[in-house]
Amino acid sequence: MAIFTACDDSQTIYRIMLMAMSHPGKRYAVAAPGNDSGGQWLILRLATCLMDHEVTFALSDGWDDALHKELAQRTGAHPTNWEQADFVFIAGGASDGWAATAKRGSLAYPDEGATLVYCVAALTEASAEEKTHQRARLTGPGIAQPGPPGLAGLSMAEYNLLQAVNADYPIGVDAFVVQGNQFIMGLPRSTRIEVK
Repeated sequence: MAIFTACDDSQTIYRIMLMAMSHPGKRYAVAAPGNDSGGQWLILRLATCLMDHEVTFALSDGWDDALHKELAQRTGAHPTNWEQADFVFIAGGASDGWAATAKRGSLAYPDEGATLVYCVAALTEASAEEKTHQRARLTGPGIAQPGPPGLAGLSMAEYNLLQAVNADYPIGVDAFVVQGNQFIMGLPRSTRIEVK
């Protein structure tokens, strides 16, 4: 596991995101500043790297209005509905099936598929949820040794959904999993997911 000390330098976070997408399923640690009381430091930094005034975004249920306004203000991105959004922020490890309606791009323009950002709570102790991810097996480009994701938080139903959504590669969705203000994991659409 690589560990980085993060600062407000968006290039640092961007490099971590690139490594996370280059090595799917591997978790990358980020040391957030200790004065973050809102618990959304990493989400906001990630959004600042991903979004600008030319893209759209949506938030799942479970977010407060303050985050919606702050994302728009910091990035200039435009809020829209889930089905049209370029970036979708999901509170928790399950989209309740909504990921199936996210933009997947086309064969001519696969890059127009949405990017999903799952924002899961930091786990403080071993739990059933923490062990659940061991039932998923990742293979594909950038994965030297097939195996389970290095970060817990997504439900098995969500792994099944991502498997189906990305079955027609190169169309599909890319995903990041952000756990608290501590970890980032990438799941690009090229990653094959098998669920036991």
